[in-house]
Amino acid sequence: MKVKFVIGLFISIIITGCSAGESKQSPFSDTATDSNENSTELFDNSDTNLTGTDSSKINDSGDTSFDSDKPTDFDSDTTINRLTIEENNDGYCTGSNAIEWDHPGFTGTGYVNTPNETGTEIRWEVMVQDDVSVTFEWRYASNSGGDRITTLKINDVKIEPSLSFPETGGWDQWSTVTAAATLKAGVNSITLLAETEFGLANIDNLTITGNGISEAYCELPIDSNTTPATALKHPGVLNSSVELALIKTNIEKNKEPWKSAFDKLQNSDYSKTTYTQKAYDWVECGSYNNPNIGCSQMVDDGMAVYSLALMWYFTGNQSFADKAIEIMDDWSSLYEGNTDSNARLVVAWAAPWYVNGAEILRYTNAGWSDSSIIKFTEMLDKFLPYVLNDERPENNWIQSRIEAHMAIAVFKNDLNSLKNAIDRWKFWLPIYLYQTTDGATPVNPPNRTTVETVGIWESSANSTVFVNGLCMETCRDLGHLGLGFGSMMYAAEIAWQQGVDLFSPYHKRLTDFMELHGSWMTGHIAVPSNICDGTVKAALADTSGISPPDGGGRKTWEIAYNHLAGRLKYSLPYTLEMINDGRPANATHWVTKWETLTHGDLD
Repeated sequence: MKVKFVIGLFISIIITGCSAGESKQSPFSDTATDSNENSTELFDNSDTNLTGTDSSKINDSGDTSFDSDKPTDFDSDTTINRLTIEENNDGYCTGSNAIEWDHPGFTGTGYVNTPNETGTEIRWEVMVQDDVSVTFEWRYASNSGGDRITTLKINDVKIEPSLSFPETGGWDQWSTVTAAATLKAGVNSITLLAETEFGLANIDNLTITGNGISEAYCELPIDSNTTPATALKHPGVLNSSVELALIKTNIEKNKEPWKSAFDKLQNSDYSKTTYTQKAYDWVECGSYNNPNIGCSQMVDDGMAVYSLALMWYFTGNQSFADKAIEIMDDWSSLYEGNTDSNARLVVAWAAPWYVNGAEILRYTNAGWSDSSIIKFTEMLDKFLPYVLNDERPENNWIQSRIEAHMAIAVFKNDLNSLKNAIDRWKFWLPIYLYQTTDGATPVNPPNRTTVETVGIWESSANSTVFVNGLCMETCRDLGHLGLGFGSMMYAAEIAWQQGVDLFSPYHKRLTDFMELHGSWMTGHIAVPSNICDGTVKAALADTSGISPPDGGGRKTWEIAYNHLAGRLKYSLPYTLEMINDGRPANATHWVTKWETLTHGDLD
């Protein structure tokens, strides 16, 4: 039984009138996915410039929100104007040992009381979409020591002048102190540091006012006895050792859906010890993968590594492990880098496949030598500059890069890198999936205007309304949308395996997306005429769109369904029908893993 790590108990978020910021993006053309397991067709993800966008096309009218039959209580996943962070929650980074509740009048679960010493501190972390001016307000109490003089640091830079927290007349008498500062796009740390021997006042909460603020994830759930080399769980990418053992038992007992999914795996060309790999020193991938010098091969070989590693674990046949290790050795001894316009994309697609297989082989006594592991880790270091790059385009490219970032961080036992990857996931989620609480138009990516952003979301359509669950690539085609959402879910599952739940806090945004598109893909609901001109393409080459009774563009999404419906019990009927229609799922280009085998009915 996996135990969830619950980051916080109470986060109070108050919407005071959301508005989309003024900075976003332009349309890009990558390509549609091919469900054929052995296809070598690649999607181009070239970044073309936005032209001729008309802001008058924005129409946020009427009852256009999609309402699925699930709770719609609290959606913490919003672009907000006022954020209050209580102790012991996302965004609060100091630790629970300082939390007390002896004096009444506090909000949340208590207040923070640090030692009465110079240099004691409280730290918070938040994310913002763009550079933004904000106001901080600390609710506090103090009844001794006179004015408590305190340093405010933003990202370790002191803000002048120092703050003064005067006595409030009693430990149960609460007041506020405010300050103003500028936060930079991305993750920001906010620290109060005591300048006197009396330490800090008792801090009840921090409220930040300013556009586009959300709490960041501060620390991974590791206890004081762990070290960086042992803190992360292994294997710990898409499956834990407990889950792998359970799946193996179910296969041996011929239980479904695992038995049929395993049959699909072992009949795949990627799972054969006769598979032929070809490593490259430099992989050249241009727009539309022209030229294609090792691009398809790089991803194919990664798919083989993961498939063979699964075969090794489920059968115990050493030849599967040996073949997977051989492929990784070939690549890690030769690979230098990727070039041309699709370099970042292909690395982001390939890296998780290799790491998924490597995690299983490394931690199941598969005979992978230490020297080979070192060489493989060096290859991952060569991958990192590509996957850490957040330059345009900001569509499925970003989501695949975050998945690769998380996977590599786990393999390298890099806690800080994993934390940064989790923050990236949270930062880009509302940019990719829309909620009406974001404002009349979607959240702008960094350095994009609202007009540019609307143009990207409209893609080839003349206009679209923005409804709960809509995706940046809905009007483009479901192939690219599947690439982005698939990587997003794999990344969330990696975080889950390491004790960080990204599903629960963002359940509404995720479930709205799945049911909106699932209703179209299963053919139950026609695409409304005011969404993407009433036509959503199943794939790039599909010009007819999807409509009842046939539907189209069906996706796997079993990892997301397993968590949101299986573990969290949200009702997702359209998604379930879509999944059952396609079971057992293949692993396919470029990101779709063996989801029925690894996560079907796993809750």
